[in-house]
Amino acid sequence: AYPDAHFILNSRNLQDWVKSVDKHNDMRERLIQADLPGLPKGIGERDEDLIEWVSRHHERVAAQLMHCRLLKFNIDVHGAAELSAFLGRRMEWPHFNATKH
Repeated sequence: AYPDAHFILNSRNLQDWVKSVDKHNDMRERLIQADLPGLPKGIGERDEDLIEWVSRHHERVAAQLMHCRLLKFNIDVHGAAELSAFLGRRMEWPHFNATKH
């Protein structure tokens, strides 16, 4: 339906991602209580459960969009140059992952 669409899959160090989940109010509890693809309700108390789930999620998204314009954007290392090149226009990204520090 949108042949010219651009997709951006954000990622980061997975241990840092779990720490970020824990800093976002009740995000971990909401993930545990949700019934998400690959993360059944009641799973997610252990860091390893969330890391395994988000890794598989990234794989599923990448596989689903393999024939599309997809940028795998690691917020720990990528910035304006990668976004600009991918989107074909100048993009501002004034910092890397601001919540990491």
